[in-house]
Amino acid sequence: MSQVYHLGAAHVVNKMLERLEIKRMLERLAAEHPRMKLPWAAIITGMIMSRFIKPCSKRRLNLEQWEKIYPGILEMDAPPLKSFYRAMDVLWEHREDVEATLFERGGERDLFNQELDVVFYDLTTLHFESVNDAPDDGELRRFGYSKNHRKDLTQVILGLLVDRDGVPVGYQLFPGNTYEPHSLPVILEKLKTKYHITRIVLVADRGIITKDNLNELQKAQMDFILGARLWGMTKEWQAEVMDKSKYRLLNKAGTLLIREMEYQSSRLIVT
Repeated sequence: MSQVYHLGAAHVVNKMLERLEIKRMLERLAAEHPRMKLPWAAIITGMIMSRFIKPCSKRRLNLEQWEKIYPGILEMDAPPLKSFYRAMDVLWEHREDVEATLFERGGERDLFNQELDVVFYDLTTLHFESVNDAPDDGELRRFGYSKNHRKDLTQVILGLLVDRDGVPVGYQLFPGNTYEPHSLPVILEKLKTKYHITRIVLVADRGIITKDNLNELQKAQMDFILGARLWGMTKEWQAEVMDKSKYRLLNKAGTLLIREMEYQSSRLIVT
């Protein structure tokens, strides 16, 4: 039986890595470790491709998936499993370089183009499937509310910031039992101190909304678009919001309505 390879997707990912200057960054960082015998840049590239093509564990990538990427693209056979973990340790040392490279967008940002006008922020949970699931294993690994519906496993919470084109500009890991709204002040501080950005519109879902968080956003003089909870309003306000006679139509079929109103000194857009 002939082998079926991943060709098109691998080339697309390769081009994306080149365009964002990630391949050049990996080669530059590898040169900073002259005693490292790992084909480090190729291993990291292979792991990135795997996440796009068919996400799997490093063990499965080593045993099955690596050889399915078209020969020549990664320019090497599958490395030993321990090489993947060693490569990740080195990558962790240079996480600041990775964020800086992604922020610069392959040279698209220059002295006159440093402003991030819109930043999208969301949280997800990443669980661990392992025999040892002790909640005190490390500073981050905890039991908590699981978005993957795996309350039986420990997890960490990943907060990710992306720009309007969906390119990541930063991330933060939190303990698995972190209450979602508590993550926002940490992210705000990172945006202000690390990126020296003049104006940001933060976009986040309704899980972030608390009175304290709104105060933090206003204190930071940061514009924001946040999802709102209808059931968090008084019954009088709920009735006002649900009054369809005050909406305007957006389509001929009459299935999409919109209304703008002021609510607690903020602009509320309801559809």
